[in-house]
Amino acid sequence: MLDFHEKRKLKAYLYSRYVVGALFLFAIFLSVSVFERYVAERKVAQKRDEIKNELEALQQRESVLEAEVSRLKSDRGLEEEIRDRYEVSRAGERIVVIVGDEEREEASSTIPSKVVESHPFWAFWR
Repeated sequence: MLDFHEKRKLKAYLYSRYVVGALFLFAIFLSVSVFERYVAERKVAQKRDEIKNELEALQQRESVLEAEVSRLKSDRGLEEEIRDRYEVSRAGERIVVIVGDEEREEASSTIPSKVVESHPFWAFWR
């Protein structure tokens, strides 16, 4: 067991300016290291969220593409796609063009609209 004088020396040494300063510097370095790890973790979490969102978008795109592929595998879907892209028809088919809608749009756009002039509210009493 340490006697009283040795305990006093040990206590004086542990509470000296040098030891307290060294512990303070160690605490600062430790705090900086912890902060750097925190920043790195935040960046990784943000990157993980971005990748997760990208994965969800790619999965949605995959389901759309699979639906399109299954549509194109059928005869009807293949025929629709060929007709849309190349504007072809089968032998004996005819094309009917309806022009009534365009004439209505032109007629409705040529009707003059009534122009309302705005006057201040006190012009009513003049």
